[in-house]
Amino acid sequence: MKRRFRRGISMLLCLMTTLSCAAAGGALRAAAITAADAAAWAKAQGDQRAAFDLDAHYGYQCSDFVTAYMNYLVDGDPRSGRYQVYDAREYPDVAAQEPERWTVLRGAAMKPRPGDIFVSAGRDPTFGHAGVILGQVGGRYLIVDQNSNPVNFDKGSPCYTHEVTLSNDFALKALIRYQFDPDAVTLTYHANGGENAPASQTGYGAVRLSAAVPTRAGYDFLGWAENAAAAAAQYQPGAEFNLTRNVTLYAVWKATGDPDTPPGPDDPDPPVAENPTAHAALYVPAAATVEYQADVTVTARADGVPAGFTLAVYDGNRLCTVGSNETVSYHVGSVTSGKTLTVKVTDAAGAVQKDGSGAELSRSVEIKVSNSFFARLIAFFKGLLGLLPHVELRP
Repeated sequence: MKRRFRRGISMLLCLMTTLSCAAAGGALRAAAITAADAAAWAKAQGDQRAAFDLDAHYGYQCSDFVTAYMNYLVDGDPRSGRYQVYDAREYPDVAAQEPERWTVLRGAAMKPRPGDIFVSAGRDPTFGHAGVILGQVGGRYLIVDQNSNPVNFDKGSPCYTHEVTLSNDFALKALIRYQFDPDAVTLTYHANGGENAPASQTGYGAVRLSAAVPTRAGYDFLGWAENAAAAAAQYQPGAEFNLTRNVTLYAVWKATGDPDTPPGPDDPDPPVAENPTAHAALYVPAAATVEYQADVTVTARADGVPAGFTLAVYDGNRLCTVGSNETVSYHVGSVTSGKTLTVKVTDAAGAVQKDGSGAELSRSVEIKVSNSFFARLIAFFKGLLGLLPHVELRP
């Protein structure tokens, strides 16, 4: 939330930049970029606690990061200077000046997508708040913003990746969507014991599932599911599907005849669904002891986890963050007491997956803290001097 420094001059500079680009007749962006690319860049800033103060006023405020993000999308350089720093609530007006680049959504049209800029009420509605949407986790949204951990209106705070509900301080006022290039995400069909699976599809957003169906001797096709072991179908051929990431749909089968009758002694064994994570391995950091008030980030990785599954970090039953099928990083922050996190391989519904031996792909990360009197005293003086360490725990 920035105070209004040279608001009129900033708006004029933005308009002059827009007109100069139009007069030059050149391309509108430095390089092609997809929504997935943009969201990945924003998430990296949050995970690394990057800090942007583009106008040298009031430290690391939310609007500095949004301006850096807009510069990155258009020029590939967050500090290019194409866009100035505004109060958060002014960004929809700035974006509306360039309809060839940006779409401003309000009211019922506000359906957040990864890569969108959100503008919300904020703690001070005079200025508002803004950040970037990364994705949806259940009924909550994963976002990146500045000046939220902690909130400081005078100095701000670096980028932070966290989950929010779009209410109260984060109640949406507008979404700003860049004219991204189509994302190269793929929908793959797996016959799951059958044959003649439909060809893969590529696209982004709302797509129509193939009307073609696979076949399997002695079985009825029930539909498609994101879990290979599902007993009930989630999707039907020809249905609309929201494609925002690489995903595999598995055929769901039931034996022809009476599907509720258990097999008799002369009946064949029921089909055993393939385990897509049978060959997966999960690696987490070893238990570690860190200094009192150290700033800690935990990273885990996995091998053999197919697309459509993710690595997730939990603190007890609370979901902290979700990564890709290969890696996940979670910024724990300043620690003053011991903590045990759990890294899990999960499907789209959050169910923990198993390896080939039937063991859950779930590993614990234990963080111990030196909290003796002297350790606290040392941390106190280090804090005064800005010398508290940042610790990255990796496998």
